[in-house]
Amino acid sequence: MVFAWQGFRLEHPDDWSPVSLVGDRKEGYVRVVSSGRLAIHVRWASGKNKDPLKSLGQYLDRLSQDAQKKKVDFKRDVNQSSYSYRGIFHGRGTVICKSGRIYFVEVQGGRTDSTLPTFKQVSGSFSVQDVPEEWSLFGLRLILPQPLELKSKTLLAGRTTVQFAGGCQLKAERWAFAEQLLSKHSLKDWSQAVTRSTKAKIEEDGDRIRLIHPSSLLGSREIIVIHQPDRNQLVLVDSRFRKDEWRPQWDWLI
Repeated sequence: MVFAWQGFRLEHPDDWSPVSLVGDRKEGYVRVVSSGRLAIHVRWASGKNKDPLKSLGQYLDRLSQDAQKKKVDFKRDVNQSSYSYRGIFHGRGTVICKSGRIYFVEVQGGRTDSTLPTFKQVSGSFSVQDVPEEWSLFGLRLILPQPLELKSKTLLAGRTTVQFAGGCQLKAERWAFAEQLLSKHSLKDWSQAVTRSTKAKIEEDGDRIRLIHPSSLLGSREIIVIHQPDRNQLVLVDSRFRKDEWRPQWDWLI
């Protein structure tokens, strides 16, 4: 499964889930966990005037101090930009410098867990994006023509929402259990109700609907909604824009 966030992307096993999403484009942290003890950690920060190996050394020093407090032996192995350690946890990672940022991409598990197979998958799939830019989590996959600033995220059971600002005001949502949601309502009725678009012009094309609101002094508003029965989900993009480049397009949804 693809996970894409704040300008980078990677692939992880399908049954893993992101549980921590902290920070912004300049600096942040992500943790993606398995049903067991293995987890993916990605840390990033603006790389201006920073020595990545020095930052790595400081990170490993903190882990060593934590191990000492618990009276656990700590061993580290650093080979250029790759590293591994074994203390309270067993971790394996790499340092990547690209597009003005330093990334620490790591797989961590219990002291006796094997991290190498998962680390190879994650590090081999990790990439830093330019444009267009992908955002992907919990079945919501969105490709934007230009980067936007993430303003908020809401992760609820069966519903994922991310909101952006910049060249437009944009909201993307993924609803699970589409079959149940549409069992008593048409896609048109559901879309109008969820987006409060009873007065919008409607363009229907099978499992796709576009809702076009009347233009105003604040600009234009259009919403696209797609039913993806193979994934049993509904995805919508709601854009308020002044420039046509932010009129939502179907190829934004993958």
